[in-house]
Amino acid sequence: ILIGYLEYVKQRGFHTAHIWACPPLKGDDYILYCHPETQKTPKSDRLRHWYIQMLMKAKEEGIVVEINNMYDEYWAVAHASPTDLPYFEGDYWVGLAEELIEKLDEEGKSAKKKKDHKTKKPKHLAKKDARDDVDFHDQLMLKLGEHIHPMKDDFLVVKLFPSCAQCKQAIHHGTIWKESKTCLCDGCYQTQMSTQSNVNETPPYVPIQLTLKEKCSDPDDVVESEIFDTRQAFLSLCQANHYQFDELRRAKHTSMLTLFHLGQLTNGYIYSCNVCKADINSGTRWHCNTCVDYDVCAKCYETKAAAAHGHPLEAVGTVSDVAKKALEERKKSIALHMQLLVHASSCDEGGCASANCEKMKELLRHGAQCKLRATGGCGVCRRVWALLQIHARQCRGSECRVPRCNDLREHLRKLALQQQLMDDRRRAAVTEQYSRQAEDDSNSGGC
Repeated sequence: ILIGYLEYVKQRGFHTAHIWACPPLKGDDYILYCHPETQKTPKSDRLRHWYIQMLMKAKEEGIVVEINNMYDEYWAVAHASPTDLPYFEGDYWVGLAEELIEKLDEEGKSAKKKKDHKTKKPKHLAKKDARDDVDFHDQLMLKLGEHIHPMKDDFLVVKLFPSCAQCKQAIHHGTIWKESKTCLCDGCYQTQMSTQSNVNETPPYVPIQLTLKEKCSDPDDVVESEIFDTRQAFLSLCQANHYQFDELRRAKHTSMLTLFHLGQLTNGYIYSCNVCKADINSGTRWHCNTCVDYDVCAKCYETKAAAAHGHPLEAVGTVSDVAKKALEERKKSIALHMQLLVHASSCDEGGCASANCEKMKELLRHGAQCKLRATGGCGVCRRVWALLQIHARQCRGSECRVPRCNDLREHLRKLALQQQLMDDRRRAAVTEQYSRQAEDDSNSGGC
């Protein structure tokens, strides 16, 4: 699966993959909820060894070009900057950088800091690699390097395309000039040849025509889903609904319900027929461009039940044929509903000039009084709940009057905090592990 995924992303145009070989802590569920009791969690070195084995196999198959580590890749030159590092949410160095920035700020403000103070590198850095003698211009990169170096083998950098030794750009196509250990793109090679006075001084580069498979195109539409937005969002859904993977029958049940959630329309918003009040999940949807929110299903349109509306209706198309036009229309419709929701929540006038203000107020009253609720299968409640969730994700107001807005935002904040705490706990455990290892090495060396 790993090798197949690397081949797929390579055909999509990605040139580098980054892997952090860090198993989850004991008792933590990283993505899937409730693992089998017999399933064992590999140690860090065993997991790293497995990754390297798979990557070496991918290299033999021509999928991977080069395997490196994060330290040797990004800390090789003195002018290295934190902006050069790949940013991934929840990554080790991201949280570490935030802590180091706070410490550097405190040191900068401290009155006891000496002007002639020079930061010294740890002894275990000075004797491992010639690159450790690099005098970094950026203090944050220096501090990050001191932490990353002992564990650099856990941060794998996988090159899917060859990269130029001078401009550092990935070479996707065309001619590459290959030397024993390095290669140049055609532009850098021609520049080097034109500026070189003696041709014999240049290394013997061999031209190689880079031929790749045709770039893969994915014809499937991009499906946006809140529950798959982050790892923690999917894990929270499984925990709240007891979607477990500890037994085969539970894993099958969880997989089916996951597909059900994935099959819901974008952002959980579902169009409803204004005649029969049923959800329009399939078939042609007839939309009124005059009214803000008026849609009719194909069945009601064929029976001419919508003729009493009075405005012309436009066929949007079948759900299976919905493409960019339908997606843009849905976004515009949701944006209008968000404006109407905010207006109706703060409107205290009895006879509001907005024609749809009272309709939105009725929906909100129904959502507050309904006994069946969205979890019980009420279609109106499900629609109201979807609107409130979309609003809560977008709202930044301190005193919002939309119902349940503060509660939903607090729930989203707790989810983000829960994910951050798990990431901090993993980072602290990894740091402690390598700190103990460094102390053991120094004690054994002293004896």
